Amino acid sequence: MRVLHICSYYLRMSVFKDLCDRLIGKNCDVRVFVPLQNGRPKTIYKKPLDDYVDACHCFNKNDRFIYWLKQQKIYARAERQYDFSQFDLTHAHTLFSNGYVSYKLNKRFGIPYIVAVRATDISVFFKKLPWLRSLGVRILQDASAVIFISPQGKQQTLEQYIPDRLKAEIEAKSFVIPNGLTPFWMQNRHRNTLELNDKQVKILTVGKTSKEKNLLASIAVCKELRKRGYDISHTIIGRVVDKRLAENLRQNESVTFVEEVEKEKLLEHFRASHIFFLPSVRETFGRVYAEALTQGIPVVYSKGQGFDGYYEQGEVGYAVDNGDIRDMADKLQDIIDNYDRFKKRVNYAAIDIFNWDNIVDQYCDIYAQSAKR
Repeated sequence: MRVLHICSYYLRMSVFKDLCDRLIGKNCDVRVFVPLQNGRPKTIYKKPLDDYVDACHCFNKNDRFIYWLKQQKIYARAERQYDFSQFDLTHAHTLFSNGYVSYKLNKRFGIPYIVAVRATDISVFFKKLPWLRSLGVRILQDASAVIFISPQGKQQTLEQYIPDRLKAEIEAKSFVIPNGLTPFWMQNRHRNTLELNDKQVKILTVGKTSKEKNLLASIAVCKELRKRGYDISHTIIGRVVDKRLAENLRQNESVTFVEEVEKEKLLEHFRASHIFFLPSVRETFGRVYAEALTQGIPVVYSKGQGFDGYYEQGEVGYAVDNGDIRDMADKLQDIIDNYDRFKKRVNYAAIDIFNWDNIVDQYCDIYAQSAKR
């Protein structure tokens, strides 16, 4: 099975390399086409690319604002780059940014494709660019399989953006497959033995300093809990993206801000904390919530975003309205007041759905079925 992956974000998100490396381990012949803006470096986290990756400069900076022009340039470069008779399937890792190329290759060369729908596809392209909706639906309709990264993403797409006459057809070939956890987290799973009683409640937030992570709201929620009489210690760990926000966090005496740390140090922070709290505005999946669960920590996450739907409400924590300070504080208070019960549930929670071995087996099965269509 030879699969061409079309992935604009390969150099920015390690999850794609994790997937491809494991597919190769399952004897899947992988090539990755990474369309780049002219002038962008061809490295991943400042490291050389693997031999199976083709990072290609395809478009200019201003082309980003003209969807069709940018996509035509990317498609033209892909056509020059490959002999498509050598591929059984293409895998587009986003619906709009990558799916158009797979769609065009299918029309031109008859190559079947699968396509993933991510948070940006829903919250930006479908929601804010209505003139592209019909294209998104056509790409989904012609795909051999559709991958959603979360149950909420699937539900939101089908309910809000797919015409009634096509819902059953697209749902029938849809799969929910999360991003996987690196072996480090699965191999270091920890049973939480922390006690609360009348001690200080340690709340941990992990997320880059950007508006979409809603870090200031997490601080406001902890402030509300202190008003209710709880002794709250709040730590935020994150890569600095917005320097002004990062400086704001450093100057805020109610929170301890720590810049991004290595996974070994992050594990220590998880194990020293009682609750993980990240009320993101937008998440495709939210791998950090699953990492927290491997350490036995109850999690509080945003309603309607990536992690919502993997567990029942109240099972390992709560989905909250990320714009409602009182709702978030109420849910955290319930976990604090019933900590032993939540701790026990998380310690025994099923997390094998985030195991890369299981995930890659699902993809291999989908590839095999899709290539026959």
